Amino acid sequence: KVGNQVSKKIIKVVDALVGAGKPLSGQQLLGAAGYPNDSDTEALERFFLDIRESLSRKLMVQLERRDGEDWFSLPKIKSEK
Repeated sequence: KVGNQVSKKIIKVVDALVGAGKPLSGQQLLGAAGYPNDSDTEALERFFLDIRESLSRKLMVQLERRDGEDWFSLPKIKSEK
């Protein structure tokens, strides 16, 4: 949808990573989670709090910075041999 209407529902960052199926930069994660490019300060604060909570609960991991951006991924699951 166009204009002031939200075209996408905002979802948890972990769900956005699951949907993407690959690591995402912070900027990519912001979009994948449904936040508009012109998000206000309150929305950005919610986004960063979601990242912080997901990292602290080990639901996702922060990868090495590359291209000047933080990158995030789902944790690797150790398979049994």
